[in-house]
Amino acid sequence: CFPQQWTPEGGPTQFGIFHKWLVTQVKAEDTTGGSPAMIYSYGYGIAGDAYPAWHHDADEFVKLSDQSWSDWRGYGTATVTQGSSQTRYRVFRGMHDDRIANSTATKTVDIRGLDDTTVTARDFNWLAGLTFDEAQLKGGATERGTLRTYKTATTVDDDANTGNEPDSEKSANWSGEETATERRRTPEGTFERRRTTTAYNGYLLFPETVLEDGWLSQSGDERCTKTTYVINLGAWMLDYPSSKTLVQGSCSSTAVVRQSEIAYDNGAVGAAPTRGNPTLSRTRLTSTAWASTATTFDALGR
Repeated sequence: CFPQQWTPEGGPTQFGIFHKWLVTQVKAEDTTGGSPAMIYSYGYGIAGDAYPAWHHDADEFVKLSDQSWSDWRGYGTATVTQGSSQTRYRVFRGMHDDRIANSTATKTVDIRGLDDTTVTARDFNWLAGLTFDEAQLKGGATERGTLRTYKTATTVDDDANTGNEPDSEKSANWSGEETATERRRTPEGTFERRRTTTAYNGYLLFPETVLEDGWLSQSGDERCTKTTYVINLGAWMLDYPSSKTLVQGSCSSTAVVRQSEIAYDNGAVGAAPTRGNPTLSRTRLTSTAWASTATTFDALGR
């Protein structure tokens, strides 16, 4: 249940308590009768994370006295079952920095991993709806899963101090996946892990390197995909990939496994685009040979 201001017919404006209905099952049926129905069942909450969250309203056009905790943020944990497959999700709800009743203070809220509860992340408002951890279950226990962390960049700060935590209601923030750590249960009952880490460039935060660490218990299986971009600042053309290179080892490695390049508007590889038409694409075959494809465009870019 949650509070919400409303105006009953013929009565004064007042706060009332309303009920939130949850979806517990979705059935997709073949109306011709040729295939069995696909049934998805949904469960909400688990021990230690059993209750839903309501965030205080943040409407600049409504008086604070007319606002309450009626911003539905859902359950932190949900379990989806289809046939014998069962997946559990833990998500960000953006409850950090929420108001505390009868106080000028705000909440400090972290969320924890499904299996390793020592792994935590701050539940920032700008991460609401993103998945923190997911696990494929068998007999109620995790067989495999993926835990994600996110990079955040504040594009509009609420004050001149860049060293403090941005205000959840007065700042603008960009978020992108930074790490994804996959875990798989071993026959001994422990987890084997491998991680992917994404780094972004400094313009519009496009992915620049993706480091695959491989299994963390061993070395030698690392590799990195590096993407470069060509930029025409005057025309505000910032997101044109120029090359993609897969190397063995860390992202500083020069051991090339695979490489492809793109040139734009009949220019050379690495030249800034003028219209953004990819007129040449090529893939490295050997250290000196390439397989190339040229494309022509008419005046309308077709």
